[in-house]
Amino acid sequence: MYKLITDQRIFMNTKVEFIAWTMIDRDTVHKIFDQGFQQFHFVIERFSRFDVKSELSKLNNSHGKETKVSKELFKLIKYAQEIANKTGGAFDPTIIDILETYGYDEDFNFERLENRDLVQREIKKIIKERGSFKDIRLNQNRSSITLVNRLRIDLGSIGKGYAIDRAYKKMKPLKNFLINAGGDIRASGISKDKKPWLIGLKVPQMGQIGTIRLDNKSVCCSGSWARKVKFFHHLINPKTGNPQNDLKTVFILADTAIEADAWSTALFVAGKDAEKYITRYKLKAILVTKKNEVQNFNLILQT
Repeated sequence: MYKLITDQRIFMNTKVEFIAWTMIDRDTVHKIFDQGFQQFHFVIERFSRFDVKSELSKLNNSHGKETKVSKELFKLIKYAQEIANKTGGAFDPTIIDILETYGYDEDFNFERLENRDLVQREIKKIIKERGSFKDIRLNQNRSSITLVNRLRIDLGSIGKGYAIDRAYKKMKPLKNFLINAGGDIRASGISKDKKPWLIGLKVPQMGQIGTIRLDNKSVCCSGSWARKVKFFHHLINPKTGNPQNDLKTVFILADTAIEADAWSTALFVAGKDAEKYITRYKLKAILVTKKNEVQNFNLILQT
């Protein structure tokens, strides 16, 4: 008999929930769930900028020296640089210096936001002097990376999606399951209604704007309401150093979570240029404007 089995844990300050619709016995399902949760541990330990022992932190502290890295880290940074190139730098994984200036560091100390003028002066100075994603030197043959101009890399915009995809691979024996990491979702097979998983798309202060069916796909979102403190939120326009506020929320439907995660961030920070990239790269997206207008591009949205 089919049964619905769930479990949840906290990673990256986010509730990660697994749901399976399966005939497999409960003990086996939870063992598979454990393998899935372990992937989130793996990504945090290896690729978090907040863990000084992580491989990413060691690269960030390489002081411009060529550094050999694992194939996985090389692949992640290469992918982030590709998205940056495709968006003309609207998406840029090298903005740690800007984020830290606002107080978005491992201590999450936002006291400096009390002095907005001081923060803005510091940001303007950083923007004039800093490098960009173009200063990431990749050597495929040596599996090495060189970060010039004092660059450091933040993989937060793709890390959660990557963890979801790793968990997805471990959970394939379940066939019918869903991974929900704080609203970033990837689904496989069918749910208890014998149809692809039905997902409600919600926006703060608006509620549910519609639903979509995830037919072995992923949906991720980015919004200015997330990690918001005073005038700061973490979706930064790399060219100005300021939080981007042209849009309220972006949803992306894609084959993988890393793709949906990256493009939801990229389109949000692209702001008024988001539609251009949707058309150019044939993306499936929903943009919610500051005026709460819902713009649907290539998606079947049920209301």
